[in-house]
Amino acid sequence: MSKKSKENIYQPMKNFEQSIESKRFMSVVDDLIKKRIVTSDADFCRKIDYAKQSFSQLRKEKINVSIDLVSKLLTIFDANPVFILSGVGEKFIGLNNTIGETPRSTDDGKQTNVIVAELLAQNETLRKVIDLHVSNAKISNEYIAELKEQLNKLKENARKESSG
Repeated sequence: MSKKSKENIYQPMKNFEQSIESKRFMSVVDDLIKKRIVTSDADFCRKIDYAKQSFSQLRKEKINVSIDLVSKLLTIFDANPVFILSGVGEKFIGLNNTIGETPRSTDDGKQTNVIVAELLAQNETLRKVIDLHVSNAKISNEYIAELKEQLNKLKENARKESSG
């Protein structure tokens, strides 16, 4: 392989646009720093066991967030997957988005019911987002099948024209 072709392999992608999910992920990280759950990007990387250099690429919007990184954020910091995927709901799961703060209590001692109600609402939202993605996938598969059928008809017509 020539030197010139090697250089081309390592050039950054032109016109790369970071996904909206990656931008939402970064907004959650920014909130963790703002709420002093982590002190910096480097502290965040240490807590989730992620390379600072890779995170820097993410911060500079040169790459998209990986599912593994999202999974670590969800697991370690109780981030809301619905927010990251769809932008709906709070950034964190729990009592009124209060990660790192003392939970609010109710006068009548029904704090558990409040937590359960909030989690059920988030679960319902997540179910709707998943249903929407499944529906879109079915529509895409139907469209692909339709396109394949049209392509086969075009091929058949081309064969008939070439032999006739």
